[in-house]
Amino acid sequence: MELDKQISLIEEGCRLKAQIESDSARLKEIGEMLLEVLPAGPHHGESNSMLIVEPSPAVKPGEKDIEPVRLVLEDDDVFKKLFDRVVSYKPVKGFRDKLAVLVDKRKQKRILALVEKPTPKYIKWG
Repeated sequence: MELDKQISLIEEGCRLKAQIESDSARLKEIGEMLLEVLPAGPHHGESNSMLIVEPSPAVKPGEKDIEPVRLVLEDDDVFKKLFDRVVSYKPVKGFRDKLAVLVDKRKQKRILALVEKPTPKYIKWG
């Protein structure tokens, strides 16, 4: 691709990014205003429509909420039918630096091969 075409695409991309950000901010404002005055359900303009959804509250208990629920139920079998026990792990902040200090190079390579996932390159518009 010739240099002039590259420069043109960069400029157009930056303009579009700025327009999308502006339009997104305005859309958010419009949404907030409509949510204040319209009830849940479908609503129609002259040629377009929208739907305001009022979902049920999410069931997302925090860690502090689980034991009180268990106490209210007073039945561990019922509790186990309502909740799954989940244990998970995530890498610590500075994983690679800590790995380099704690583990020999041979094991480092093996561990990184197991935990690293490819990520596509992307553009950060100016």
